[in-house]
Amino acid sequence: MKYYKLTLKLFAFTLIALLQTACSSSGKDSNETTVISEVQFNLKNVPFSTKGAGLALSYNKRNPGLGLNDISGNGHFSDGGLFSISILTEKDPIVPEANATASLLSITSNNKIYVEGCFESIKIFRLRGKDTPVLLNALPLVFIKRKADNVYHLTLNLPHGTSRYILSCLSGEMSFLEKESKFRLSPVEKEFEIRIEEADSTWQSLTSTLSFEECVKLTQQKFEEWLSKMPATAEKYETQRQLASYVLWSSTLDAGGQLKRSGMLMSKNHMHYIWSWDHCFNAMTCSYEMPDVAWNEFMVLFDNQDEKGQIILPLQTKI
Repeated sequence: MKYYKLTLKLFAFTLIALLQTACSSSGKDSNETTVISEVQFNLKNVPFSTKGAGLALSYNKRNPGLGLNDISGNGHFSDGGLFSISILTEKDPIVPEANATASLLSITSNNKIYVEGCFESIKIFRLRGKDTPVLLNALPLVFIKRKADNVYHLTLNLPHGTSRYILSCLSGEMSFLEKESKFRLSPVEKEFEIRIEEADSTWQSLTSTLSFEECVKLTQQKFEEWLSKMPATAEKYETQRQLASYVLWSSTLDAGGQLKRSGMLMSKNHMHYIWSWDHCFNAMTCSYEMPDVAWNEFMVLFDNQDEKGQIILPLQTKI
């Protein structure tokens, strides 16, 4: 009972804060200045994703090494793995290290970059490598079907929904080792590039029109616009402020399923849900410069309120 009283008080406080902020910012002269992002992190600490996307890369205990994970249909924490990634050397495959900025993933071993990744959009993730072959090791729940040369359909059946992805090779060679359930990505003229695209039941695919570098630049611009609207802190905390801003931005999932509007998950690593009271803090953070975002974040739980007034907790994403 005490928990619910505290939660209701926090809801009320957040609502008042949102209304006050919206009123005070309505007549505000917005001379926005872009903040240059210096965000850098290790994927063992923070997942790599982008605002709105249902994919994230991270290390987690239930899948070996660095994994590409589906978030949008994943209601069971870490069950949504698509692939783990390993680097092929003259000896055994290597489980790599991974670091990232807000827009660019770097997959390394012994401080050498072998593979880079970026998001073209919230639906499309791109991966490119140079010089050295890479293995994508399909994880147990992934069903793979060849559709054309260098094009495969991936289906992930989860308790709370079905996720579909189209894997295609843009350059280099991609071969499917069926018995091992692995894709081998091999450079041609020292480079390969693939893309993984979220699809629906029609399996329609979009045409890539941007170069890898253009995707990185566009994502960086989007994050720096978000960063410029985050609350200010003392200069000595700027590194932490930028990383916290990235976590909020990248944890956002686009509308779909039970989500009638976009919302911030507690994490795209393990806690793939939206909970009450946590979402209030997210809303308060965004309320200073982005009242529309804050309002959506506050109201996302109430979209599924039942006729008795109960709020569904935690909120699943795809069902």
